[in-house]
Amino acid sequence: MPDTVQGRPVVEICRSGHRSRQTAELPASRDIDAVDVPEGIAPRARAGRPVVDEGGRGGRIA
Repeated sequence: MPDTVQGRPVVEICRSGHRSRQTAELPASRDIDAVDVPEGIAPRARAGRPVVDEGGRGGRIA
């Protein structure tokens, strides 16, 4: 089973999904459970789903 960071998988996400796909390759190559969100965050926000920052506060897409 792949390693995790602090017991949780690493989630790679960006606005469009392109950069997160590239950055997920490095942890995966080191056997760290890295999950890419291929569609990115923009469709999630457009659908009205919550976008929050690491502190649980309302996030925004730049």
